[in-house]
Amino acid sequence: MMYRKRYDEVWYDEEWEVSGGVTFGTSDKGLRGTSEDDILVAGLETRNIRGFKGDDELWGNYRKNLINGGDDDDFLEGGGGNDNMNGGRGLDTLLSISWGGEPEIAQAVAEGVTKVEPDEPLEDNDVLTGGADADTFIFRWLLDAKEEILDKHRDETGDVDYRAVAGENGAPHNHWVEKIGDDVVRDYDPEEDTLIFEGHTVALASATLIDADNDGQEDDTLLVFYSEQGGAGAHQGDALGTVTFLDVELTEADITINTNVFYGIEDPFSATG
Repeated sequence: MMYRKRYDEVWYDEEWEVSGGVTFGTSDKGLRGTSEDDILVAGLETRNIRGFKGDDELWGNYRKNLINGGDDDDFLEGGGGNDNMNGGRGLDTLLSISWGGEPEIAQAVAEGVTKVEPDEPLEDNDVLTGGADADTFIFRWLLDAKEEILDKHRDETGDVDYRAVAGENGAPHNHWVEKIGDDVVRDYDPEEDTLIFEGHTVALASATLIDADNDGQEDDTLLVFYSEQGGAGAHQGDALGTVTFLDVELTEADITINTNVFYGIEDPFSATG
């Protein structure tokens, strides 16, 4: 599975190559920002990232990361693994991407065939805390496909046309939507925070009140997501993960999902594919 990130002119790929004005983690000792606006990128061994002051961009890796924005208006993305993200003070944006890999095929296929990628899905269960002030929580699902399908729609520069990939429905999991894991949001405030859900064919299966924090009250909301292709398609019915909101009661009417997007595993920042 490719893992590529783009922010302005900075590229960070599965070869751990970085270009642009970033501070890149080279050990497991963690990264700490300055009083300026920083871009901090976790290396292979980095676990903890702290932004301190300034409007920072903080990027995790495939390990279990603890990411804290500190003061001011920060952007946090945990990468794969079970991450704990805390925006701190300021108007922060916390982005959870579906790095959980391929879900099991929901449709009936040949006996013993459950997925294309045998080592997936992966651990990708994040805890998100916005902190003080109004924050934005983004949950984004990515498209992936069989290698031959990706290569079929790859241009001479190496970029994949994910809008075209999404039309490959000849067999189960010719393409699919990656699983987002089981995320938890600790402090969503409907009065001031913003929720964004976006992913091709992503649909809400249910919104249920549960006692997720074991306080004796069913006042936490469990959202369950799946892939809805209108009853038929390469990934119809796949389970795409959950998001639980602690101490807030939400209904299906409170949730809007932007499905007219084609974010892909090799470029998770291009909505048009």
